[in-house]
Amino acid sequence: MSDTTKVSFSLDNALLREVIRMMDRTPKQNQTQVLNQLIERGVHAEQELLQLRQREEYVLLKTLHMMRVLASSRGEGFLQEVDAQFDSEMANMKEMIYQHGIDYVNG
Repeated sequence: MSDTTKVSFSLDNALLREVIRMMDRTPKQNQTQVLNQLIERGVHAEQELLQLRQREEYVLLKTLHMMRVLASSRGEGFLQEVDAQFDSEMANMKEMIYQHGIDYVNG
């Protein structure tokens, strides 16, 4: 029994040109090899991206925690003061981010 399954699907012409270009590189590969390689890379890249996002969220949360601990060490009301200032500036920060074309997602 074979480890492969034959499938049929439509490929965008621009993508097909790229696959053909990749086939002609050294070492030369056939279309099936190139497509298998691209799909495998895509699957691994998706998994790695998820891991990187989770690591980034962890680092951001840890940084936020450390900053809050440091800020609270400056006095009882300092953290509340910083939080209130952040809340009042949030709308301006969002507007600045929108103006510069950065995709801002709150959440």
